[in-house]
Amino acid sequence: VETGRGQELQGSDGGVEGLSWRPDGKRIAGTSTSGRACVWEVETGRGQELKGLLEGYERMSWGPDGKRIAGTSKSWGSAW
Repeated sequence: VETGRGQELQGSDGGVEGLSWRPDGKRIAGTSTSGRACVWEVETGRGQELKGLLEGYERMSWGPDGKRIAGTSKSWGSAW
């Protein structure tokens, strides 16, 4: 965050891990410790769980244009 202040990521059901910045810096994708995929707005810290997806995500990555996200687990991967 440009101001130097931290921003707590809300809307997760526990710890947050596997974070990835969107190329424009406005959003962060990541996983909760329970394996749910989430996207957070950097300015507000508000998150939204990506519904209708499998659980067990460990890592997230944005596409180069910031329009798509890929998530992986130990045994599978998906993109949306």
